[in-house]
Amino acid sequence: MVGNVAMFVPVGWLLRVLLPQAGAVVAAGAGLLLLIGLGQLLLSRAADVNDVMLTSCGWALGAGLTRLRTRAS
Repeated sequence: MVGNVAMFVPVGWLLRVLLPQAGAVVAAGAGLLLLIGLGQLLLSRAADVNDVMLTSCGWALGAGLTRLRTRAS
């Protein structure tokens, strides 16, 4: 469980750095999660709701860390 969150913290951070607008970051994150889910379905693996939730948490945590960094500057 912790692995899913930790794996996507850097992705959330990078999305926030590359796309400073919140709407673009949300759209990019949702698109990334959709691609991962579709890839699992195409590879005959079961897509799990917990994976999506934990990945979203990691992505949001990374984006939030970037926001904290910009406030500190």
